[in-house]
Amino acid sequence: MEWINIISNRDARVSKININNLYVTLEIECWNGELRKINFKNYHIIKEKNSIDEEIGDIKIEIHSSLVEELKQDILNGGGTLNEINDIKHFIFYDSWNNRVILEILAEITEYI
Repeated sequence: MEWINIISNRDARVSKININNLYVTLEIECWNGELRKINFKNYHIIKEKNSIDEEIGDIKIEIHSSLVEELKQDILNGGGTLNEINDIKHFIFYDSWNNRVILEILAEITEYI
């Protein structure tokens, strides 16, 4: 996922978040004013923590986390199977100054535009 190297710790900011039934789109403003978009398709959970206009520091991707476990329990308790989320990833965005989590997304596919 080369988009992480383009955005992470590069003076980029979250400028807008669009959520619809199919995907979450992050609009990112780069240091040079260029706008980029990242689509998170097949998303299950988004936790936004005052991320608009925050400078993006590190971006981590995890396949095992407490949020993934929470989703697994919800699916199993609802009568589903874990096959439904085989490819799920936990994307964690941190701010660049104090390593505070500003955005979390559980999704399967990302598309950098």
